[in-house]
Amino acid sequence: METADAVFWILLRASAQAAVVALLVLAVIRCFANRLSPAWRHFLWLLVAMRLALPFMPGSDLSVFNLVRFLPSQGQILPQIPAVEWIELPSPDAVPAAHPVGEEEISQRPAAPAGIIGFSDRFSAMAILVGQWLPFIWLAWALVAAVRLFWHSIRFWSRVRGLRSVTDHGALSLLEDCRARMRVRIPVALYETDQVTRPALLGALRPRIRLPAGTLAQFSVEELRCVFLHELAHLKRCDILVGWGLAFLSVLHWFNPLVRFAFRRAWAEREEACDLTALSHMDEGASERYGGTLIKILERSAAPQPLIAVVGILEDRKHMERRIRHIAGFRKSAIRWSLAAPLALLVLAGVGLTDSME
Repeated sequence: METADAVFWILLRASAQAAVVALLVLAVIRCFANRLSPAWRHFLWLLVAMRLALPFMPGSDLSVFNLVRFLPSQGQILPQIPAVEWIELPSPDAVPAAHPVGEEEISQRPAAPAGIIGFSDRFSAMAILVGQWLPFIWLAWALVAAVRLFWHSIRFWSRVRGLRSVTDHGALSLLEDCRARMRVRIPVALYETDQVTRPALLGALRPRIRLPAGTLAQFSVEELRCVFLHELAHLKRCDILVGWGLAFLSVLHWFNPLVRFAFRRAWAEREEACDLTALSHMDEGASERYGGTLIKILERSAAPQPLIAVVGILEDRKHMERRIRHIAGFRKSAIRWSLAAPLALLVLAGVGLTDSME
């Protein structure tokens, strides 16, 4: 029981620290948004996940948690075993006799109001009761969230596995050409099925691109190139493995709205980073065709299911307008390296991924 309580309070401490890091990342992105590419903004949001995965880090004078003192320290969470000290009890003869207290002296002592004592006792008992039940409430909801997420994923995999790969020579040649452009050495299989409503990349070890039924017939060669390059960008960036990590941390920290906000922003920046990566491997002026392909997929697709090991070209309709705007303004000549991005990453890692000096 004590171990379970310690684990819960460690998670609570890490979640509070991650919330502070999320606010710092948000402030930096608001200040330097024009100098940070989507890929760098995605890395910054991943600092929140790193803070959750590493609850205890070396202390530093630069840590922001030297200023944020409402968080308990490691020693306050993990129980410490006190050292055994031998004390010598006094002999009975050395103990002074107790001074008798008379009834008059007792009656002269001020009495505390009964209402205050009752309220204090009830508040203390309620606080203790809530503190005892918090770990069970957290664990119960985390199990529900994990079962729901894995159930959707298992159902999806059961529907799409066992399908035959595409044999169309033109589509396979186009996929191989895109793979060569992206310098992806891992073989990628191609499937077409009516079990998905939008293109998606599945599998981290054996990647497969799943296309909705009829995509090869209804999309032009250049539109298929846009789809393939985007999905291969996910593979090149290892987004499936990162998605597994974020999903696991989301289940553990379901109670923290700032963590959920940070992960939503990370997923949105991931899609924009893949857009720019795909466009950088296309001909100049392909942004209009790429944006048109996204709109065409959006019109044909339904809302996505919360799946772990699946990343697709469309993740959230709410961010589509912003993505189209960035795609329309994309120019290869505008891609430049900025010192602000790595500097912001190093500063945030120095102040947010370290602990206070105790």
